[in-house]
Amino acid sequence: MPKSLFVGLFSALIMVVFAVQNAASVTIKLFFWELSSSLSLVIIICIVLGSVVGSAFTFFSFSMKVKKKAAKEKLISDKALVK
Repeated sequence: MPKSLFVGLFSALIMVVFAVQNAASVTIKLFFWELSSSLSLVIIICIVLGSVVGSAFTFFSFSMKVKKKAAKEKLISDKALVK
């Protein structure tokens, strides 16, 4: 069994146990909005949103590094052709 599959299944199990144990209703107030939902749902949504934002930043950071490396290699190859 691949390690990532094991980690994913273990994480899902922990989230299910967490959701069952934290089913209490909470009210979230932000400026003029008021939302009432279960505590576990609110926390899971925050975890998912945080993961998506973190993954997006990682992807864009990685793509910028790849572009910079390609530009640097092109500059080096252009200098080598000039000589």
